[in-house]
Amino acid sequence: MKKVVMSMRVAEAAAYNERRNCIAYDYVETIEARGLHVILVPNNTRLVQKYMQWDDIAIVLLTGGNSIAQPARTSADVELDVYPERDEIELALLELALKQDIPVLGICRGSQFLNIYFGGKITRGIRDHVRTYHNLISPYGFMSGKVVNSFHNDGIAERDLANVLEPLAFSEDGYIEAFRHRTRRVAGILWHPERYSAEIAIDLLDDIMCTVLRMDLAEEQERMAFRNDRE
Repeated sequence: MKKVVMSMRVAEAAAYNERRNCIAYDYVETIEARGLHVILVPNNTRLVQKYMQWDDIAIVLLTGGNSIAQPARTSADVELDVYPERDEIELALLELALKQDIPVLGICRGSQFLNIYFGGKITRGIRDHVRTYHNLISPYGFMSGKVVNSFHNDGIAERDLANVLEPLAFSEDGYIEAFRHRTRRVAGILWHPERYSAEIAIDLLDDIMCTVLRMDLAEEQERMAFRNDRE
């Protein structure tokens, strides 16, 4: 079974006075439903290269949550929920993936991280992008008119998209909702496909993974057999 190497968010467990690595159940369930095996990478590991030594890694997934501890912004607002160790781990994962020509998908924060890495910027404190939905505006048929969720305070204006990245879809107010690298198998989406139960949203994720990132997902029969084994 092919593997997905996935980053994790940092959470503060106040009652225990400790910092934790965590991932939403939804991520694991969504990825396993694609017929893929999840490999989680903790933010405090010193062995990040070991997680990238599998010979059957299908994709590196940079997940959502937390804010980015980098200054490449169009706003000077004080940053909260920042953990530099997470940026360091995701930077290492991204560079190893690029070196090995492994596809990379950024979700929400992950897409913002990709844009910054390739020379773009993000805008903090945008309006009407938290706990809402957007209609995608896109020249690509498999995205155009699709409804996606939105849970982010930071956004990417078209002018701030890195030059090596190509916009794939916008929200109604003009912010980037999806992009891809012009020459590498790298893409970012600002919505959270793992938080959907609707089949249309899962189909959209599959289309991005197959069409944009040129991945070979398991055949539908294999995926259904895997789902049945889990039930």
